[in-house]
Order: sequence, then structure tokens, then C-alpha cells
Amino acid sequence: MPTDTEAETASPAPREPWSIWMTVFADDADMLNRLIQALPGAAQNCFDANGQPVTRPGGQL
Repeated sequence: MPTDTEAETASPAPREPWSIWMTVFADDADMLNRLIQALPGAAQNCFDANGQPVTRPGGQL
């Protein structure tokens, strides 16, 4: 399991390709949630407890 320091290091800057990090850590719900929380402007209500996208009412994934 990644440490807090690893999560901070892996946290994407707003202009970095965030989807790459989400793919790299696809099997690590804890890290996905850390990335979602670390990215400014990420809509946390668009992800479930495992860091997987959920359908937004009236919206797209």
C-alpha cells in the first residue's frame, strides 16, 4: 500500500495527464481515492468508494 509521501509524489498537477495515473493505479482503490482528492476541481461525487466513475444524473461518465 502506498505511503502518504508516495501519494503526494504521485498526485498529478492540474495540467498533467490525470487519466494515466488513474490507469496505473486502477487496481488500488486507496490510491485512486487519494488522486481524486488531490486533484483540484475533481468532482468527488462522480466516483464511488472504490475510485471508479459513476454515472452522473443527466450527464455522462
